[in-house]
Amino acid sequence: MNQKVKVLLIDDDPVVLFLHKTLLKKAGIITNVHTLNNGRDAIEFMDSCEPETAYYALLDINMPVMNGWEFLEALQGRPYSEQTSILLVSSAAEGRVVMPAVAYRQVIGYLSKPLTMENCDRIVTDLAEKA
Repeated sequence: MNQKVKVLLIDDDPVVLFLHKTLLKKAGIITNVHTLNNGRDAIEFMDSCEPETAYYALLDINMPVMNGWEFLEALQGRPYSEQTSILLVSSAAEGRVVMPAVAYRQVIGYLSKPLTMENCDRIVTDLAEKA
């Protein structure tokens, strides 16, 4: 994996963050994985990194402080927005999530919570292509 690609797990549920990070480690993604509790924390983290950093984010939609939709809006126009790929990860009905998501070019797909090892295989493939 390209060391400049940072994997972001953005979710307000600590159990989900732990589970998803554990699954990613089992899939071989062991470096550059960062857990963030909401969209605002993610934007602040991304703003603090080098502008040329690429991101691959697993984004929950329903979070306090700044939800997934607000995060996607805040992302637009930032220097790193073009090198950011986002998988929406939600327990919400897929249609309710996917339809509005097509407006954001950073969104590359949707996965239901919780992740599975099959989902992690897709993530590994995506990261290999992004590297």
